[in-house]
Amino acid sequence: MPESKATIVAIAHQLGLSKTTVSDALNGTGRVSPATVARVRDAAEEAGYVVNRAARALRQKRAGAVGIHLPAGSRELDFYMQFTFGVSDVVGEADLDLSLLHRGRGEERGFHLDGALVLDPTPEDPVLAALLRARVPVVTVGRHRGAGAEQVAGMIRARHEELQREALATLPPRGRRRPVFLGIDEGLPASWALEARAAYEAWCQEHDVEPWVVEVSPELRIPELSDLVGSVVSDGADAIVCCAQGYAAQSQSILQGLGLEPAGTWI
Repeated sequence: MPESKATIVAIAHQLGLSKTTVSDALNGTGRVSPATVARVRDAAEEAGYVVNRAARALRQKRAGAVGIHLPAGSRELDFYMQFTFGVSDVVGEADLDLSLLHRGRGEERGFHLDGALVLDPTPEDPVLAALLRARVPVVTVGRHRGAGAEQVAGMIRARHEELQREALATLPPRGRRRPVFLGIDEGLPASWALEARAAYEAWCQEHDVEPWVVEVSPELRIPELSDLVGSVVSDGADAIVCCAQGYAAQSQSILQGLGLEPAGTWI
């Protein structure tokens, strides 16, 4: 079959099937037997037929794309990059595109999306507000505590507070009474960071320990972190509670460099 005739109509004529049956077989819709699906797809491949995703999306009233919105400053934290790569793999397997939504997107612009993931939304996030106004289905990673929270379609929530408490529970048995909390500064007001700090401060109150919070930038470099760790150790810290996972591994290496063994009992 010439390439110019590689259409659904041509394939249907070749196989003696209806156009609807061929379309359903190619798109995975309708009630078509596995044997017929295999026949149609083999014929389509032989003919060089390529699915027009834009046309299919228009027929199905779908955009064929999912959006993802990351908080400011997130590029410095490995979690957000790994999460985005994972989402990209999943939407690719679903034959969808992934669109990165920019924080400065104008409110007057629309969204051509089937849905969106918003990571660690702030109460007044303009992109999330615009998505909700446009009635785009939104799933947040972390609780949205601002206006329109009732419009959020779903939420993915990690056990940040519970996990923080599990980690803090290991301090008293090791005789640690002066833990310092390395939190994330206001440049990244993520829900997980706020929950981790709240859990630390509540634990301190319950155990009659004076809270010691040091806010650090998500863009802190290793030399700066090294100076900070050395400073808090000199000031009497006997444990370091890190809000960001990456800082925990780096701080452990720094403590080893200071000759504090075993460094793993500090973090």
